[in-house]
Amino acid sequence: PDGAAIIEATMRNQGTTASRPFVPLLVISDAGGLEVGETAGQPQTLEAGATLQLALPAKLGKLPHGTYYVSVIPSHPETGRSVGIGQYHVEVKL
Repeated sequence: PDGAAIIEATMRNQGTTASRPFVPLLVISDAGGLEVGETAGQPQTLEAGATLQLALPAKLGKLPHGTYYVSVIPSHPETGRSVGIGQYHVEVKL
């Protein structure tokens, strides 16, 4: 789609039991930490030691040129709050 980049990420359950259900959430923030966009994936559950490959669209079309940060967070399917451990904050320049 016009103005969308695809962000690829890998999530892994390093625990010894299956994860609780979660939704992979792509969050885009500006240099000051203000959230400027997000995209939710489909609900998932990972077995112990399992890995999930993701490709989520980042809608960037209306953002001015500058530095932004993307994070892919395991979030609670109902509340959207972060669950589990791990979050990556990767710099992206437009």
